[in-house]
Amino acid sequence: MAQDQNTIPDKSTGGTVTAAEFNELKNQTNANASDAESRLGNVEADNAWQLSTDVFTAPVIAYQPITAEVNSTGSINPIIVGGTTPFESYQISSSSLPSGFSLNGATGVISWTTGGSTVSPVNVGITATNPVGTSNEYVVAVSVEAPTGRTQYTNDENLYAGVRISTSDSTRSQVLLKQTFHGRTTSTSNGTLIEDAAYPIWAADNGNGTWNYLIFPTGYSYYNFYKNSTTDPSDLANGLATDITTSLTYNLVSPTSQNVVHDGVNYPSDLSDIHYFTSRYFLRIGSDASLNGFLGKGGSDWSFGFRLQRAWKLDGLGRPMFAREGRTWQGAALGHSATYQNMIFGNGSSQSYDSTEVTAIPAGGFAAGSYVRCTYVGGTFNIYVDGVKYYDYSISSYVDTASSSDLLDVVFGKSVDSDDLTNTNDSYDLSYWQGEFDRLWIAAATAASADDNGTAYPTGTTHAWDMTELTGKSFAPSVGSVTMVGDRTIL
Repeated sequence: MAQDQNTIPDKSTGGTVTAAEFNELKNQTNANASDAESRLGNVEADNAWQLSTDVFTAPVIAYQPITAEVNSTGSINPIIVGGTTPFESYQISSSSLPSGFSLNGATGVISWTTGGSTVSPVNVGITATNPVGTSNEYVVAVSVEAPTGRTQYTNDENLYAGVRISTSDSTRSQVLLKQTFHGRTTSTSNGTLIEDAAYPIWAADNGNGTWNYLIFPTGYSYYNFYKNSTTDPSDLANGLATDITTSLTYNLVSPTSQNVVHDGVNYPSDLSDIHYFTSRYFLRIGSDASLNGFLGKGGSDWSFGFRLQRAWKLDGLGRPMFAREGRTWQGAALGHSATYQNMIFGNGSSQSYDSTEVTAIPAGGFAAGSYVRCTYVGGTFNIYVDGVKYYDYSISSYVDTASSSDLLDVVFGKSVDSDDLTNTNDSYDLSYWQGEFDRLWIAAATAASADDNGTAYPTGTTHAWDMTELTGKSFAPSVGSVTMVGDRTIL
């Protein structure tokens, strides 16, 4: 059969298509090819733009100092300060981890299972690598210690371990750590160091070969914050700090007239600029049924108290007291002036404060030996010291009375917000409780009307711990049957 000159065989179907249909298909194919080529060109352009504009950088890492306990198991994650992720590997670059410790080369996690022997601090260098390069070495101190009882778990052994600075040139979330070497510079214009145990130095690694410092210059009336010093903190003891002077970007931080002094050591105090960070130890009591209703379900009155063994000074540190873990908590922040003195409280979703004292806080704070008593009566939380009421405020809307609250552990010394470095409201500033105390008691269903007298706990006390233990981490009950255990937070 003769083929129509206006048709073309269609081999896919065995039929035919007209010339007009063929030309339409041809045009559509060409258009699709052109569109695909255009899209490919756009992708290549996008890739070229990304390669020309994205900044790929080597890792910058840090670690918290590791103080593991004897006969314990634990782990700690690296802190990613900067650099393009993912990182390819982590490695030991100097020294070596103590026996029982290991570094995961893929994740940077340091894990340990310790025996019964203590280990003095070892400085271990660690680096991380990505396709761009290798990080500067970060040196982390690793040690194993035996728990030291109440001084350890009340954060009394390393006072004011870290500080955050809020001045014009600081980064509020950056924690400057207290250095082993204490001293002061010769003057604001001379960075030569004078060793002096009475003046701590705080420093933070910027991850680029520079450090920020909080330090006291001799003869000056303020502590100074210095930015981007090239002095490595490891060189402080060698007297090699010569650039920590006003030649750097610097800010005046806290007047020395407001210093608080513990054991002969000066600490700056100005809550408008200084925000202290403690070690992360606390006390865990648990969720025994005998604690039902305390800080939670039932809405009944309750109370608690303790005796200070270290003076509570006007340092601006927010000290949380009892909490249902993750929910209801209370505390106080006593700053350098009445403007910065508040009762603080909160729950799992919000927090607040009361800045109106019933009685003015003493100029020197509260001395060692003072008895603190806190009561919850009809929704109002009250703070007494040696029988004098200093705060009373209704916190009923912050007390979680859900049926599940009794299932949460009772803890002392940390709140929901203890590790929040992003909090920029000075009125809410807090970390963990700091300062040795003893004779801790709870009245789970009674608002005690009198203080502990050092011999007999208040009427209605349901749980108490004399806290005479100066070793170990367990605190035996003197009233009730619940053992209290020292604990710590590892971020």
